[in-house]
Amino acid sequence: MAKQEEVILREWDFGNNVDVTLSDLKNVLTDIVEATEMNLKVVQTNVQNMPVVAIIKNPSYMPVYHFFNGNSIIVAIVGKGEQVRAEDLEKLYNKAVCAWHSFQYAKNRGKSMAMRFGANGIAAGVSAGLTAATTMALKGGFKLAAKGVRALLRDQASWEREMEFYQDALGVGDFAIGAADTRGIIGKIKAQAEQDNPIAQYVLGMSYAEGRGVEINQEIALQWFEKAAANGELRSQSIIADEYLFSNNDYDSEYKEIAVQYLTNLADSGQTWAAATLLDIFSMGTVEGIAIDYDKTAEIAQKYAYQGHDYSAMVLAQLYDQSLTIDTNAIAKYKDDEKAASLYKSIVDAQQPSEYAEDAAFRLASMYMHGRGVEENLEIAMYYFECAAELGNINAIEILAEHYTLGDYAGIDNIKARKYVEELIRLNDEELLPMAYYCKYILADRAEEYRESMSAAQKYLTLPNADEEKKQEVAIYLTEQQEKISRMTDKERRAYLKEPPNRTWIKYLLIGVGILIVLAILIGIISIANDKEDEYLDCDGENVMNSIDEDVIYNPELYEGCESDFVFPESDQRYIDEYEVEYLTRTETQMAINEIYARHGRIFIDEPYASHFRACEWYTPYYSSEEFTDAWFNTYEQANIKLLANHRSKVEKDSSESTGSNNSVIITSEEEAIQYVMERENLFEDDTGDFENVHFVCEGYDGYEYHIWCYSDMGDHVTTLGRWTVTEDGEMQEIY
Repeated sequence: MAKQEEVILREWDFGNNVDVTLSDLKNVLTDIVEATEMNLKVVQTNVQNMPVVAIIKNPSYMPVYHFFNGNSIIVAIVGKGEQVRAEDLEKLYNKAVCAWHSFQYAKNRGKSMAMRFGANGIAAGVSAGLTAATTMALKGGFKLAAKGVRALLRDQASWEREMEFYQDALGVGDFAIGAADTRGIIGKIKAQAEQDNPIAQYVLGMSYAEGRGVEINQEIALQWFEKAAANGELRSQSIIADEYLFSNNDYDSEYKEIAVQYLTNLADSGQTWAAATLLDIFSMGTVEGIAIDYDKTAEIAQKYAYQGHDYSAMVLAQLYDQSLTIDTNAIAKYKDDEKAASLYKSIVDAQQPSEYAEDAAFRLASMYMHGRGVEENLEIAMYYFECAAELGNINAIEILAEHYTLGDYAGIDNIKARKYVEELIRLNDEELLPMAYYCKYILADRAEEYRESMSAAQKYLTLPNADEEKKQEVAIYLTEQQEKISRMTDKERRAYLKEPPNRTWIKYLLIGVGILIVLAILIGIISIANDKEDEYLDCDGENVMNSIDEDVIYNPELYEGCESDFVFPESDQRYIDEYEVEYLTRTETQMAINEIYARHGRIFIDEPYASHFRACEWYTPYYSSEEFTDAWFNTYEQANIKLLANHRSKVEKDSSESTGSNNSVIITSEEEAIQYVMERENLFEDDTGDFENVHFVCEGYDGYEYHIWCYSDMGDHVTTLGRWTVTEDGEMQEIY
């Protein structure tokens, strides 16, 4: 084949934002061919192991291919901004003409030579001509040129017919993507449309809607779509139904009835969205001018529910169990709990996941719990509540937390209870928090984790919508615990509350060190303040500024020679380039941001930043976060903070998708925190050393730290094996 750049006839570009598939292309080309009644066919096949759409006339002509890459034989069409290419037929046929003349010359020369030597002149001429043509084709790689020679050998009419085919095929391709109407295709389509050809009417409507071969005119487009829809063209019926029901134009009831009929036709053809639209119209009144009609709703839902349409099944089930509307009198005649339960079960148990499975599972669980439409079965009810909870149903989570914590003895499950209680607390729903903290207090007391149980109990008393009777119970519990603890020795109290051993001498030592550090900082601040005060005096000692309303901590001279303390020593004097931050971890990026703040005296609390800057001689902690203002940053600093913050967000996003990217540990969920502890401590669930039935749970998340608990559940008692806090950055500390 010739080099690609030598065989470009057209450059068809769909644009960067258009996603064209082979199926789309085939449908468009088929519509145009059908609308123009061209004697062409559009097929989808494979060529050289590549999926293609081809325009063909008959097997004797080389097809016009439409590829999704640049390796086409004649025409290639692709989406997403890649160019659509065609072989230069004119050049190829010019080559064919040259081959024809070469053939004629060789034939005549061969004929004369044959006569001279007494051989068959025609046979020799043909042999020589084909040899010349084949040599030309091989050298140039133009297979089509050789084919053109064979066409010429037949007759001129064959040549012209084949050329006409290629021109028609290319014209269809041009028109399909909105290029120039080189073959007068719009005229052919109009002629067919006026003869009531529905495909032609649809294509003509699209032409006016999108500006293919004509100027855009939505009014004319709508007229042709209306004619096509009336003739049964389903795509046009979809367009007209949308126009009559949901556009800003005002249509009377007659038009809306037509639209409803079109939607019914579409639903009958397998368009599930059309069935859903009809159900919404008649069950919720989504279209002005069409009243809610539960009989019509039931008719539509019954028609499609048993054809695998989940939404129809859900609406019908709600109709049967009287939950479709608060006006149960309007649907009383449809009440049938058994049918409702059967439909809910079919949605939940379907092999293909359904967006209605969460609601269906919760409703089915409630029916099993109360024996409505099915035989009462608490175990099955809990199973379906768990299905709903896994899909995010908060009411199911509350029921499970309460059941596994406060149910009868056979139903209590401490592990599941903790799971759902912590999830309930994480969701932070005001209405459900009282139940969550009440269950947490019960669970902790049951596990002899009295410090935790008292904390949960105190939290419960602060909640405004907590149950008054339970409040009294919790208050009595707290009082009894406090009285019990008050009678204990210090050692007994620490053992009872599972507090770490008393290290009083360490405490006083730390207090002493802390006092010394504070004194040193104060002395440093006073010294620097005196130095800074001198900076604002002239040579005679007179103050040259009456007041200082700007940042007085920032002084570039203070950190000259301390470049090793910085990620970017000159971030206040130049713009940082993107390539410089490309490989920074999250912590390094945050350090680079914080050092800009540190130059201006911002106080840090979080580690490792607080320790790092306290060790820097140039750093003066002066302003709290409330006192600090971004107005002190210069242009360089503002731009660099923005660049670094954007990179930090990217690192966090990448790390959440692939833990450990950018060489940093980022923990983004309770599951990741638990797994992190298990790997660091070399512990495993179910069996760890001398303990069995080992479990890990996340007891909470306070916006920075995850609190992990490891315990062994021996049935009659629970043994704590360890507690840890894990920060989002992967710092882990055991709690004693």
